[in-house]
Amino acid sequence: MAYHESVTPAERARLQKRQGELLGALKTINAELADLSWTLAELEQQIAALAADQRAQHEAAAARRISDLQRWRSALEERVLRHMFRADALAVELAALFIHR
Repeated sequence: MAYHESVTPAERARLQKRQGELLGALKTINAELADLSWTLAELEQQIAALAADQRAQHEAAAARRISDLQRWRSALEERVLRHMFRADALAVELAALFIHR
């Protein structure tokens, strides 16, 4: 895309640099979100399996493990939300740079 005529070469270079930085950050956050999503899915499976074992065996160790996994899951969910908000903010900033073109 061509930049508007009123954009100076220095400003154009700055915008292109920032655009590259934002794209890189967005790709990184999206990759981390994908990894966190897989981890959350695995945790859900482990929690379900342990819950089934606990019901079958009334095992205190399984109950503790479920509690630990649920705390871990909550922490990961919070991380996912922070990453999602950051990805959205980056996307908005990136879109604003395209508007200056």
